[in-house]
Amino acid sequence: MESNIKICCITQTDGPRVYDFLKSYFFSDEPLSTCHRPEEKRGFGEEILSSLIESGLCLKAIVEETQELVGVVLNDAEDPLKEEEEELCNDEVTTHDTTGDKIHKFLTKIQREADLFKRYNIQKLLHLIIVTVKSEWRGRGIASRLSKAVMELGKEKGFELITAECTSFYTAKMFQHMGWDIVHSVRYKDYLDGNGQPVFQPLAPHDACRVYAARL
Repeated sequence: MESNIKICCITQTDGPRVYDFLKSYFFSDEPLSTCHRPEEKRGFGEEILSSLIESGLCLKAIVEETQELVGVVLNDAEDPLKEEEEELCNDEVTTHDTTGDKIHKFLTKIQREADLFKRYNIQKLLHLIIVTVKSEWRGRGIASRLSKAVMELGKEKGFELITAECTSFYTAKMFQHMGWDIVHSVRYKDYLDGNGQPVFQPLAPHDACRVYAARL
């Protein structure tokens, strides 16, 4: 069924189309984004997407016959210096934080605790940030195909490791089935604000954020 699916690099020309795709099929479904307040904008800005595309590390899945966009995977390169800069940011959740701020602080905390550069003794890694598939095309292995294609791209580019923070139960299961290592996890009920209340309360079965990694 997927023989007509082509995987290729995302270019800046694809930017607006990919951004609309994310709004429709990622930000509306991603467990932590669903915890936003009604007045808040979900997701990140188009300028962040543009910078990720510029890296040449982002891929799309399209139907060859129709050019329909059915999946994307967004990635970025990281090194110890970039991680140190992130660590300087205050990750304490405040009442003034937007949901986007809370998500960023949560993921930064998890990345720091996973300590991948020290754990794997590496100097360069590929960070898989988002992988998502059009709703009617899910369950056909497209997300795993995109992830495997990124692993091959990472090898070609000289990356030593690939990693992803899985906020979704289903994405975590996919990487588990692909044989990635689980290196860290934080249950949502254990990540509390200053009042001792969970910062995120997504619907079941999304119970934790899990960090997966694989050597390339």
